[in-house]
This record gives sequence, structure tokens and C-alpha cells, in this order.
Amino acid sequence: MKRATLASVASVVAAVVVVAVVAAGCGDQSFCAKRQECDSKLNDDDEAVCVQTVDQGINMLRANHESECQELADAQLALFACSSGLSCSDFKDANLGGNCDDQKAQLKDAENAAGNLCNEDH
Repeated sequence: MKRATLASVASVVAAVVVVAVVAAGCGDQSFCAKRQECDSKLNDDDEAVCVQTVDQGINMLRANHESECQELADAQLALFACSSGLSCSDFKDANLGGNCDDQKAQLKDAENAAGNLCNEDH
């Protein structure tokens, strides 16, 4: 997957929680619903756009059969799931109100392990 695509997925998250990623199929929806709930400046269609953007990023990681890419997708989804269960004040906090530390560490480790393996041109 290209860095630009990872960056666009990360920007969806960063816009709300300033971090980079549950049961399959609902973690992104829960995250995007929480994002919509907690940001009154979003348009009505932004939740659907968020879900599609996150799904695209996860699907691109899943298309890579390297275990590092699978672990990165899992880590992103785990962070989305954790953050979607937070209060709006914690969800909007850059550090998630001190919550989801295990998931953030897991995501950082997965990003480091994946390096460039999940890029489209790898």
C-alpha cells in the first residue's frame, strides 16, 4: 500500500484523536459513528465517508499476505474499537484521555514491524 493511502487513513484518525486503526466489519463503523457523535462540525455524510476510507485502508492491508500487514490491520481495528467506546471528551483528546494505551502500543509496534512491507510497490 502506498504511504499516501496509509496517510489518508491515518488522517481520518488524526483529525479526531491524533493517532494512527473489534470485530471485523463493525470496528470501523463504531469508530466512525463515535467520530460523528463527538464532532458537531461534521456533515451528515462524513460518517459514511469515514467508514469507506477506513475499510479501504484495512482491505488494502488484508490484501497483503505478509503477517506484518495482517497484524497492522488488526492493530488499527483494535484501536478503533477501543476508542469508539470512550466518552467524547476522551475520544477527542490527543492522548485518548489516557485510555487505549495497550492498543496504541500495539499499533506502534505493528507499524514498526511492517515498515514498507505493506506498500503497494513492495
